Amino acid sequence: FVHSFQVCPKTQIDILRHNNKHPSVASTSNSKANHRTKSRNPLHVLFNKQGVIQDYPKHQQTAKISIQKVLVWVNVFCFLFQLGSVASYAPVLRPLASSGTSFVFRLILGSPVVSASLSEYPEFVLVSSLGPFTMDFLSYRLFAKHQPYRLLTSGFLHGSAIHLFFNMNYLASMPKWLEENHRSLYLATYLVSIVTCSFVSLSGGAAFGLGASGGLCGLNGLEYVMHKRMGKKGTCPVILNFLILTLLGMAIPNMDVAGHVGGFLGGIVIAWLFGPQYDGVQNNNDDDLLPGKLPLWSLWAVMAVLALTIAKIPYYIWLGISRPGVLSGILMTPAPN
Repeated sequence: FVHSFQVCPKTQIDILRHNNKHPSVASTSNSKANHRTKSRNPLHVLFNKQGVIQDYPKHQQTAKISIQKVLVWVNVFCFLFQLGSVASYAPVLRPLASSGTSFVFRLILGSPVVSASLSEYPEFVLVSSLGPFTMDFLSYRLFAKHQPYRLLTSGFLHGSAIHLFFNMNYLASMPKWLEENHRSLYLATYLVSIVTCSFVSLSGGAAFGLGASGGLCGLNGLEYVMHKRMGKKGTCPVILNFLILTLLGMAIPNMDVAGHVGGFLGGIVIAWLFGPQYDGVQNNNDDDLLPGKLPLWSLWAVMAVLALTIAKIPYYIWLGISRPGVLSGILMTPAPN
């Protein structure tokens, strides 16, 4: 889904403020701004104190690493790790093979999961075609209470190459200004929304869950709140995109609509509490951003404490990679005949 509102709202607000200060030259500044925003990336344009458009220094244009691109590559790397895990798990999966299609290709194509469970505990998966890496880190209702790290790590796993492609394409289509204007808030919203998505999904009765859609819906929530605070009319495409995603979820099997709603609401709450306040054109100060209701550093502090103490995310990631299958308890050696 392509966002139709791609021009940086900060640039438009600055244009309006300049016009209010200097009505006689409003038409000139608007024509100059329109020429610049059409001819180059609006994120590389700013106003100085006199209201004149000037370019960012070149070192500022290239110094920052794109969080969007980092998230895309992390998700791609994790999917490749999923495929390698399934390939190494082939000896255990061989007794479950019912066709000539390898389990690696089944994961790439998103074929139905093949699994075996204990007869007395059918909810406990003993062998799964998803492989040990995916089983160790996906959102699993049976283990989530004692392994809360899964609420976050499941957001970096995918069920197929098509699942990965559509999620990453959606992430890449998010407006650039959303990241450039709120880099730290952007990443925090993405991570927290994955957790709220997983929590709502499991609370709604889902046994398993994986995918980045919770974080994406959270970014939609962030974009919605920022548009509302800027006084913009760009909220309609945001809501439309989310509604289309929800309707598709109702039509596509195994798509978790409740999780999408949880991610979207999580993004709205984070943006409302920690997002900056835009003063529009009522204030003549040079700064157009006011602090959020709560300082953003407090959110990162809480996230760090929870990740290191309760969830123990670094420890479990190391354990899952160094000892595959130990976190999910699945069978790691071929069963005896």
